[in-house]
Amino acid sequence: MAACAMAALLKEIERDEQRKKEQAEKGLDGLTFFVYRTLLDAGITNAEAASKKIRTTDEKQMGLLFHRRQPELQRRIARGGDCEVADYVIVHELLHFFVPNHGKLWKSLMRAHLGEHERVERKLLSST
Repeated sequence: MAACAMAALLKEIERDEQRKKEQAEKGLDGLTFFVYRTLLDAGITNAEAASKKIRTTDEKQMGLLFHRRQPELQRRIARGGDCEVADYVIVHELLHFFVPNHGKLWKSLMRAHLGEHERVERKLLSST
């Protein structure tokens, strides 16, 4: 049993090292790399360009509020414990490619993609 656990741990360490290497080669910060991998896994062909554009959009649109929360978001996403928050952040930012504000259209699109997104938003805001 212990040998099996050790093998699993070593495999996880190796996978993490590969992820770090790929992230460094691409020159992406942790959150941008997470978005890149998520888009790539979803079959998006221009995942790297899209993830960089999302990052640029984040910097322009979310400003200090996003940057203050970014380390916490990265920790939550890296732990894998809150996919709901990760989905919310990614969909939120992708929608800004089409809708620049948080008006009725944006809220309708969020609801169409995520259902009751307000609950996740409250959860995200209350965790900071």
